[in-house]
Amino acid sequence: MRLFYSLLAFLLVISLKSSAEGTREMAPNGSIVVNGNTTTDLAALHINNFAFNSFASYDNPNPNSRLHIHIKDPSKECIFLGFSFGHPNENSPFPSHVNYQYRIKDPAGNIVFGPVMVGTDGNILSWSEGFNGPQEIHGAGGYDAVEATAADLSSGGWTGAGDYYIEFQNTGGVDFLIDFWDITVADCSTPSPTEKKGRVWSYNWSIFAINDFGFPNRPFNGAFYVCAPDPSDPEAAFITKIDFNGSGFQPAAFNVAFNSFGVFNTGNIAEDRRSVENLNATQAQYEIYLNDPVELCKTALVGEITLDGISRCNAGDYCIKFTSTKVGQIDILLDFDGNDNMYTPGTRDVLITVFVFPDQVGVPTCIPWNGLDGFGLPMNEDTSTTIPIVLSFAQGIYHFPIYDAELMLNGFRLQAVRPAAAIPLLHYDDSRILVTSGSGEPAVQITGCNVPCHRWTTFVNNGIPGFGNLHTINSWWFSQRIVREDVLFLPAYYTCAIEGPERICGGSSTQIVFQPTVHPAGLEGPEILSTAWEGPGIVGPNTGNEITIDAAGHYTLDVVWINGTGDTCATSCDYQLNMDPPLVGTIDTLILEGTTIVINGASYSDGGQYVQILESPQGCDSVLTINVQIINSVIYYDLDACWSFMSDGSHMDYSEFTAAFPQPLSCADISASILHREPAAMNKHSCTEGVNNSIAM
Repeated sequence: MRLFYSLLAFLLVISLKSSAEGTREMAPNGSIVVNGNTTTDLAALHINNFAFNSFASYDNPNPNSRLHIHIKDPSKECIFLGFSFGHPNENSPFPSHVNYQYRIKDPAGNIVFGPVMVGTDGNILSWSEGFNGPQEIHGAGGYDAVEATAADLSSGGWTGAGDYYIEFQNTGGVDFLIDFWDITVADCSTPSPTEKKGRVWSYNWSIFAINDFGFPNRPFNGAFYVCAPDPSDPEAAFITKIDFNGSGFQPAAFNVAFNSFGVFNTGNIAEDRRSVENLNATQAQYEIYLNDPVELCKTALVGEITLDGISRCNAGDYCIKFTSTKVGQIDILLDFDGNDNMYTPGTRDVLITVFVFPDQVGVPTCIPWNGLDGFGLPMNEDTSTTIPIVLSFAQGIYHFPIYDAELMLNGFRLQAVRPAAAIPLLHYDDSRILVTSGSGEPAVQITGCNVPCHRWTTFVNNGIPGFGNLHTINSWWFSQRIVREDVLFLPAYYTCAIEGPERICGGSSTQIVFQPTVHPAGLEGPEILSTAWEGPGIVGPNTGNEITIDAAGHYTLDVVWINGTGDTCATSCDYQLNMDPPLVGTIDTLILEGTTIVINGASYSDGGQYVQILESPQGCDSVLTINVQIINSVIYYDLDACWSFMSDGSHMDYSEFTAAFPQPLSCADISASILHREPAAMNKHSCTEGVNNSIAM
């Protein structure tokens, strides 16, 4: 590192009309103070460090870590090249030098220029030479450039537009730094070369704000132009400038990469964008230029969005419907906490983030919501309940994950370059970083803050993780942002119920009726499109609000209706019918001959079977069978053969008088003992003929 004094101010004045691509953009200030030392800005190319993706190294297979140079016409264009000496990472303003070489490859990978050896000093000897650019274009005050001619660029057979790339290697094959550098593309087909800006880019820059005056004291004050592709047009992009000048960004070595998702790319937007500890998660996706690539990136078109309304098919199945004319990201804020248009974590606020895909452009699309607030509580089902909605539609989505950036004391600035727009808000979610930032700013800023913001000041030393040290800190913003606000009432939905008897008599029929219930009560019900009944005994049509059925079993009703945003919803309900069969009964009765019995008002005096048809308490038929039996003799004692003699003791034996049962009863069991005189053991019996030889005892 060399210091410059009065000559520096003169060079700054004459260089205001100069241009270059390299030190001019990465190290714009000719006089700054670092740890009490007056010096210049310096942003070194950090070559071939594995921890920082081996940026711009020989034969690096990762195209995301190449340093690209876009050539539109190899037959006319050339490249002016300038680099200062190389050195290792040393905590000294006077580091040791290393020899290195570089070469240029065409888009097919053919070496078309070099290798060029760089020894003790290189061809850029000071900050001012790198800032002013090649003498071949800007004259005195610039550096004496090495030129890769049009003939060189075409030597590999590549004839069209494409991305060439430059590679570096030192003699030891390890990582090293190049403090001042310039790569300028020009049209060299005329005697006076014409510079072509916006041609130098990478997906994943590796830069080192060197430790010449202690670690990590040197700021990075450079700027980048980032192309976020327009998914609707592969040739167009949203161009944003990110400017670190005065930001207090003191990172030492760091990666610069931009993408559309954050630190991870799982599809879970809320998780992917959160900063992460102990990991280099600088995934590269967007092209990062040193100047606006006006010749390479066509300006994207700004889309429009409408909030079409809110509807639901049941209590927890909401559809927040929108229509957009372009691909982009939508953030829906349900602003239940204070109606302040700001998402406040840990409150009733709900934030839902979704992406609009190409097949959804121009198509009314639902953002689903479960109907719960930030505390997990459902909405009050009342006609006065309101839902405050802030819909944000964003295009040109930029995520900026920075790895191993020790300090961000003041915050960087943003500018929507093309298409022009207001200064973007900056968003971040550092809730996974356990160390506090030290800035006093909230750890989560989903709604967005006005730049400069998202600062961190906590750093102890390189051996102890600070806030940014050894972590990947992610910020994001949008090139274009449209906000729509509305306050909507709870949308209506139906629940289904069926009215009808629980049971009917066998052989009869009944009607069952669909009774729709509207929620919240008091709202007009949506239009019902169809009703369809299913079951075992439908009589006639199976549609309509009322049907006739004549069989027991399970019945279902499917109802289709149209909600407030034009979508169809369905609900169903069940009904069970029981069928009562005829009640059957039997009465067995005995009457003495000549007597009469009355049952249910009917008189019976003759034996036989009789049937009565009655009505049960449920109104069903009741069949009663009556069996009438005339009783003549139920118990019979035969005394005709009486035997009674004292000589054989039969006069004391009553066993011959045993009961017989000539007419058994179906309704009773009758038993009788031996007929005798009481007490039998003391009373003899005799057998005496009756009068005129009749039977007698």
